[in-house]
Amino acid sequence: MRLGAMLSRERSRIVPVSADSAASPAAGHQPLSPHRAMILLLPVVLFLAIYVAFALVLHLQALFAGSLFLFYWLGIEKAELSAFLRALAGAIGGTIGGSLFQAEQAAALGLDPVWTAVAGLFLLILAIYLLLIHAMPFLVNQAYMLFLTVAGIPQLGGGTLIRDMIGGVIYSAFYCGITVGLYRYLAARRAARPRPLEGSGDRG
Repeated sequence: MRLGAMLSRERSRIVPVSADSAASPAAGHQPLSPHRAMILLLPVVLFLAIYVAFALVLHLQALFAGSLFLFYWLGIEKAELSAFLRALAGAIGGTIGGSLFQAEQAAALGLDPVWTAVAGLFLLILAIYLLLIHAMPFLVNQAYMLFLTVAGIPQLGGGTLIRDMIGGVIYSAFYCGITVGLYRYLAARRAARPRPLEGSGDRG
């Protein structure tokens, strides 16, 4: 009887949602029109083209790691500058942690692959614990877990892959930080310009 009374009280607290409100997108996330989407797509293509071009000039071997950081910071963290260093630290730390599961990487460094895998498993369990208690968020965060998972994929084994992944992450962080910072600086300067008063041209 008590359980039934509790369930009935919880049902009474539920606010009914209309079909129109459920189908409508959330406030602040309205979809763009096709025309505006095409206009926005042009600078994005230019941004990525320059990104890949510089990577080719620098002969980066693991650009996918940089692209992963680009997606995480721009897409998940919404390019928040306050989350930049946290995402970078987590990406590098997770890459190093995931490399402990790579047998070829351990052998190239003269380490026992079994013991490095055990150390990697210990760090993984510790990272999950720190996430649960929200400790050391600057290093152990979602970026850390994401890059630890990717760097630990067995098919990615190789003597220099981890170094290349870290290089790709640092390159992407530098490129994204410069371009996003410059864009926000120019946008702030444009917004700070005094606008002419409406109807001022009609005086006289």
